[in-house]
Formats: sequence, C-alpha cells, structure tokens
Amino acid sequence: MSIRNILLSFTGLIVLTWAWDALILHPVSGEIIWVVRQHALYLSGLLAFGFMSFMMFLATRPVWLEKSVGGMDKIFALHKWGGILAIVFALAHWLLKLGSGPIQSLIGKVGKSVKPPPLAWMLEYKSIAKDMGEWAIYALLIMLAITLYKRIPYRQWRLLHKIMPVIYLVLVFHTLGLMPAVYWAGPSGWVTLVLLVIGTASAVIALTQRIGATHQHAGHILEMSQPADNVLELVCDPGPQWPGHTPGQFAFLRFDTHEGAHPFTISGTRQIQTSEHETQTQLVFEIKALGDYTKGLRQRLQIGQAVRIEGPYGQLDYRHGREDAQQIWVAAGIGITPFLAWLESLATNHSLQENKPITLHYSVRNAQTDPFVKLVQSLCDSLPFVTLNIHDASQQQRLTIQDLIAPEAALNDPHDIWFCGPNQFAQKLRQDLRARGLRQTQFHQEMFEMR
Repeated sequence: MSIRNILLSFTGLIVLTWAWDALILHPVSGEIIWVVRQHALYLSGLLAFGFMSFMMFLATRPVWLEKSVGGMDKIFALHKWGGILAIVFALAHWLLKLGSGPIQSLIGKVGKSVKPPPLAWMLEYKSIAKDMGEWAIYALLIMLAITLYKRIPYRQWRLLHKIMPVIYLVLVFHTLGLMPAVYWAGPSGWVTLVLLVIGTASAVIALTQRIGATHQHAGHILEMSQPADNVLELVCDPGPQWPGHTPGQFAFLRFDTHEGAHPFTISGTRQIQTSEHETQTQLVFEIKALGDYTKGLRQRLQIGQAVRIEGPYGQLDYRHGREDAQQIWVAAGIGITPFLAWLESLATNHSLQENKPITLHYSVRNAQTDPFVKLVQSLCDSLPFVTLNIHDASQQQRLTIQDLIAPEAALNDPHDIWFCGPNQFAQKLRQDLRARGLRQTQFHQEMFEMR
C-alpha cells in the first residue's frame, strides 16, 4: 500500500467518524457561518490529534508493519508526512479558533452555535488545556520550520525533535479538556481514545529511550579502512545474538550515547570460522561523508570501539519482484550499497541457472575515482546473467529513462525497477516513466530521509 493511500485512508477514517457524530448523532444549529466554523474547528482538531498519535506510534519503529508498508524506510516517510499533516491541521485548528473575533465583528453573536461541554471531570481544567494547546501549536510550527530548513545540522534538529513526546502529551491534555463529552460516546470518541492510548504509550517509550530496544545488539568495530577520501568502510561484529539479515537490509549504528542512531545499508557479510562448530558473522558498512555527522566519523572512531547495532530493517528485495518482469537495478553514488549485498549474495549462495537476466545501471560522478566501480565490475563479471552499465557524469554520460527501458519497449511489457540513490533523481525517473505511459512498470525505492 502506497504512502499516499495510507495517509488518505487514515484521513478518511477520522472524517467519517467525525461526520457520524457531528452530522448525524449531534447536529449543530445556528447561523451557517457559525455552524461551519464549529464543525471545521472540531474536525481539524481531531485530524491534528489523530495524525500526532499516528506519528508517535510510527516513531517506535513497529517492525511488524514493515511488510505491509514496504519497509522501515517507508515507515519513516509516513512518520514525516504524518507529522507535517498534523501541524497543518493544528494550524488550521488554531486559525479557526482565532476566526471567532472577525465573525463576531461581521455578523455579531446572533445565531452562534452553542458549544457542547467537555468531560465533567475536565471542566475546571478547560482554560489551562486551551492555553497549553496554543503553546503546543507554537512549538509545532517552530519544529516544522526547523525540519524544513535543512541548513540546521541534524544533531541540533534531533535534540529539538526529542521534545515531541512532551508536546504530544500536552495535546492529550488539550484534547481531554476541550473535546465535547458527547463525542466520546460516539465513533470519533472511540477512535480518539484508541489513538490516545497508543500515542501515549508510544510517547512513554520514546521518553524512556526504549525505541528499538528489542532489536539492539552490543557490537564493536573490527576493521576500518578508507577506500576513497569521502568513504569509510567499517567491519563490525554485531554480537552472538544477531538474528541474521537478508541482502539489502540496513541497520542503525550508534557509536556515542550522546549521538543519535543513523541508518546505513549492510553492504556485505563475512562468515569467519572461529571454531569447528561456530562461525562469527561480520557486517560490512560503506559510509559516505554526506553530512556534518558522517564527515567526522573517521576521526572519532577506532578499532575495538563499541557500537550499538539496531536491526535489521528494510524490505528492499529484488526477489519480491514479479516472475514475468525484467529486473532493472539503478544505483547512484553510495546507493550502490544494497546492490553490492545482492551481487555478493548471488555470487556466493545462488545457483546461476536459477536466475533470469538482470541489468544494473550504476551512475557515478567519476568512474576513475569512484571507490566501488572495480568491485561492482568484478562481481558482475562472475555473474553472466547480470549486465552492468556504468554512467560516468564526468564524461557526460547521464542516466535517462531511455537507458533503462528502450523507447521501442511495449507499453504492457512488465519491468521491475529497483532504485537506491538521491530522492530528486528518483522523482525525475518516476516522472519520465509516467510520461512514457509504461503502465506495467513498478518502481521500488529505498528512502533514507530522517527529516
């Protein structure tokens, strides 16, 4: 199910339950402008709180949702867009509240709808609940601005982001203090109560730093190397409890208790025989210096250093493709890492006769200096069913949709495209696919956006 459809379905659930309460069970009377404002005020409030609860739940990294959603990276995307929608609806809710003054100056209080009272045991807290809700909206707007302003370093953003569970609990109090008591007995109240319980439990998990705790493993760094100036290769021992993983999955690495966990693809695996009956699993990570955090890793890390490894996560797996579809793999820059894991797995574990043709397109800035070109070429040379195409930007070899699917390809020919790389590049390829009208093409993308 796509991210858009999940968000639309969730919105539809909130709207339908609200409509049953507001329009059927408890209709409002009065001047039309006052009635519309009151309905919009409650609906926007329910949507804002619903998406805040949804966002808090997704922040706990629910592994059991991965298969349904398409991977933990898609859960992060849902979390991000759920948060944005929550803030948009919260802003609308706040503006509608402020709209009472202009409406009164326009038509007066005649025909103003009577607001249903909140829960009886919250009446004495109604005023403070209103004020706290307003303060929470200010905080949410500031958080949105900081999130969208990418120049603020990730570390500072993360520290500020940690107050989100507190803001959520403030909104729980606001909802309890102002939501009409009659709504609690109807469908919208039932849904809100479920979301409130789930969201509150999720906020407690976040505040007690228990997110991902059941999937964390105490490991250490075994080897460090630098295949290129801006790439750091780490070989880590994940510890004896590592459950294993499928090629293409990723894990969160935390090297410092004061630093947040960061996701990196497991680009390779080594099995070392430690005794006659035991082997040690070693995980290989290729980390490119892309931001303020990764640029300084080489200076901060050392062999033997402890590392907290959380995972594995992710559902990017070419084996989930359609039987009759042509396999097309597209990597850009450090996005080659999941494909390295796939190629390594094919070279060591799979019978060559069982595999159908695969075309790998690798887009690089400069093929002469890229640290992975030779490795990719070596792996592909050992796999006769894999065709490798290197697209060297320094030689003006820009990858286009015509390189992926020939112009003469039939509209109904099935193609499975597996992509890992910059999001803007993916968006351009998706647009070109739609323009070509290739109805049977499926585009699978790994999304690594933490903010």
